[in-house]
Amino acid sequence: MADIRSDTLLHATSLRTQPADHGHVTDLGRDFLEHVHDAMTSMLRLQDYWGAAELASTVPVLTSARLTSDLKLTYAKVLSLCAHVWGNQRNYRVAETCSRLAVRFFVERGFVFNMLQEIQNLSGLLNMANRVGDAHAINPGGLGASARYSGYPAIRNPDFRMLLNSFYDSRASILLRLGRWPKARDILSKAIPPDGDASPYTFAKFAVLLHSAGSTDLACRLVDEVALRLAEERQESVGYVARDAARIALSAGEHKRASSLLLQAENECLRHGQLHTLMQVQRLMRECSPS
Repeated sequence: MADIRSDTLLHATSLRTQPADHGHVTDLGRDFLEHVHDAMTSMLRLQDYWGAAELASTVPVLTSARLTSDLKLTYAKVLSLCAHVWGNQRNYRVAETCSRLAVRFFVERGFVFNMLQEIQNLSGLLNMANRVGDAHAINPGGLGASARYSGYPAIRNPDFRMLLNSFYDSRASILLRLGRWPKARDILSKAIPPDGDASPYTFAKFAVLLHSAGSTDLACRLVDEVALRLAEERQESVGYVARDAARIALSAGEHKRASSLLLQAENECLRHGQLHTLMQVQRLMRECSPS
């Protein structure tokens, strides 16, 4: 464990945590942007936020530049990925700048789905940055638009239905932070498809909400037997799910179980570079440690 932690934190301290500030349109070649987009997408599929952050640090963030229409679209897609990466690396200010620029460029190019998808990402970033009021204000507009588009007979695009589920999930997270647990449960239940094929992330969040309602046994079964098992099978959101499982175990007085889960979550976050979740895990570890 010590070797994993020391090596990974050494990587973290040597990592450039700011994007390049070149300030010239000539730095944004099509080949460069397409390479960054493809490489970062591949890294994020592997949850390699360390590598993705190194790549994101080479992307200039240009708030005022003249770009061709095609280049603007490619740049917006890259900025969207950068926003996601910087948010997970706890660089919330840069993440927000990237996300807002991406929204603007998607609007200018008329790409409605991408624009709504980025609004959903932005609301999540603001929630992560403890700007819950701003997240709460932004989320409903995108949610309502996604609901309308997903219901239009002429569209019937399953991508809009999946996006609507993402908005429900984000809305539930915001309401959870605001302490509005019953409403959060109602909203999150809409994010689970009829076939029950939700993400481990969503199942873990639902377990936390069940626990908040006093259904601790059911919450423990859901997070242990469904969310955590699914996360480990898919190798998806393991650190996040283990953190929530630990939170429930800690509240139920199962300190040994909570300690084991937190160690698992910490290892996962350090390995993948998920520094936002790592901060929350280490805070819980301090609560779990004997005083």
